[in-house]
Amino acid sequence: VVRQHVKQMIADSQEGKDVIMRYRARDINMSVSIDVFVGPTVSQDIRSQMAEAYFVMNEGFLCFPVYFPGTTLWKAVRGRERLVELLTRCVRESEGRMEAGEAPGSLLDLWMDRIVRERRGETLDEAPREAPDAVGLADEDGNSEDMAITEERIVYTLLSFLFASQDATTSALAYAADLLVQHPEVLRRVREEQDAQCRGETLDEAPREAPDAVARGGRRGASRRT
Repeated sequence: VVRQHVKQMIADSQEGKDVIMRYRARDINMSVSIDVFVGPTVSQDIRSQMAEAYFVMNEGFLCFPVYFPGTTLWKAVRGRERLVELLTRCVRESEGRMEAGEAPGSLLDLWMDRIVRERRGETLDEAPREAPDAVGLADEDGNSEDMAITEERIVYTLLSFLFASQDATTSALAYAADLLVQHPEVLRRVREEQDAQCRGETLDEAPREAPDAVARGGRRGASRRT
């Protein structure tokens, strides 16, 4: 996913198009988040709709709080509703795949796989763990009734994951790119390091395995030259 975005950025730059790093970092981040949380089986059309709905919703957190048709806040609410619809569809499709015995390919699939197995009465590999009330398995009076994992709760958990994963990482990626441009000597050293790690291979040919320095917990080779 990241390589596809990077190749598109390179192509756009070579054609003389503006490459606004914050927007590109935002798009990369959203694509990776969808892959991790919902899965790579989501179609490109649904990915685009999810991203658009999320970005419209996000504008509502920064706008003037006036709510009537046509305002930013009104559009943000519609965006949230659309995103919930799309996530609900993903949850149902994931449940169908897990019911059919497919291997999990995302965080959602792992969650649904466990639910399906528990529903069938299967013995799970790991021993059950009791979480303290503080994490929300019981209400303020200590009652645990009506705390079953529902479709709605799964959808809103995924929505929370998407929200938590976006702005901070997007800003970090954008600032990192900006700082490298402002410090050409550091950029030169990063390029030299990546050339050494990739051994002259192209973006498509470079191996995905992390170099030894990363495997040992080091920082060298943590990203490939783009």
